[in-house]
Amino acid sequence: MATYKWDSPAEWLDKKIQKLSDSGDVTGLCQILRDILPNIDNDIIQNIYQEEMDEDGYFEDLDKKDVFRDRLHQWIENETNFFHLSSQPYDGPKMTHEDFLRLQYSATVDDLYRDHGGDIEEAISYLSEDM
Repeated sequence: MATYKWDSPAEWLDKKIQKLSDSGDVTGLCQILRDILPNIDNDIIQNIYQEEMDEDGYFEDLDKKDVFRDRLHQWIENETNFFHLSSQPYDGPKMTHEDFLRLQYSATVDDLYRDHGGDIEEAISYLSEDM
């Protein structure tokens, strides 16, 4: 005979999450995650989400990515109509390199870094084909 309404705290939490999900309570779901995350070992998180973490660039060397970003920004300024587009009169803030990439190529630096394996020359060659 069961002592409690649920068989375990995990079952209770699962039911609570399902109830919040069914009601569309995103704030409640986020709060559960914020409450739990500090108590979960990082190795457990990585074991569960390693593939997604890799896809998101978690394991990339930041120095290499920074060099890629800087070189891409130089290319944007030197080889494109960035300055023409970024100086067009409008009421919003000045266009950034990221804005330019999204507008002209539907991409971000992170997309290009991931899609071209961190190879800046390959990424620039790909972007140059669209010019």
